[in-house]
Amino acid sequence: FLPCFKESRSDLTWLSMNMLWGHTAYSLYKFYGFSFEKILKDKDIKKLSILLGNLGQLTLSLGYWGYISEFNLIVSATILSISHFWTMEVDYKYKLQVRPYAYLPFPLAIAALYYVYLQPPSGLLK
Repeated sequence: FLPCFKESRSDLTWLSMNMLWGHTAYSLYKFYGFSFEKILKDKDIKKLSILLGNLGQLTLSLGYWGYISEFNLIVSATILSISHFWTMEVDYKYKLQVRPYAYLPFPLAIAALYYVYLQPPSGLLK
């Protein structure tokens, strides 16, 4: 997504992928105690959020290993990650319960998608 880091995209994707696996493990422990039953008992929107997050991680993996194009990686990872963030942080009134600075991912996601629309990458990540 960052033109000035074009040579490092593969390494940054690898780093992102691994940080998200750590995020997943920590969240599963902190919020669900590694219990699949607790996940199934949670609100539907939280279950949707977990699904979106897992799809986002799958997208990163597929992009890193060259199974999807860089364009598809950027678009799908951006949309899935911002959707995961919103569905995880929204309250029962569908209002985000975050500090003002945490709204920054939304305009950044729009900027990333707009940049990719203007200058679509060609080929695979590696």
